[in-house]
Amino acid sequence: MRSFTPDQAEAATLDSSPSNIVTGPGRGDGLKQPTGIFGRAMAPPQRQLLRDLIATYVGMAQDAIGQPYMERIDAGLADTAFAWAGTVSEDGVFY
Repeated sequence: MRSFTPDQAEAATLDSSPSNIVTGPGRGDGLKQPTGIFGRAMAPPQRQLLRDLIATYVGMAQDAIGQPYMERIDAGLADTAFAWAGTVSEDGVFY
């Protein structure tokens, strides 16, 4: 969030904090309409930060799963949306 311009941060910030997990079994509709800022609207260094963030979590998977998944992420990074809810302060609540 700190790498964004004010306009980008506004686009990425959700109007309200989620009250629970957005999607999961039986909740597939939660992601039908992407919300936030898309990779295509980010500068290259910002897209790299987005990729690094995703890789942090995908990297927890075994290579047989994680590597093909990161290839899909890389191919679609411009169409990947990033959204933020909450504060950006060190001691605040965020999602």
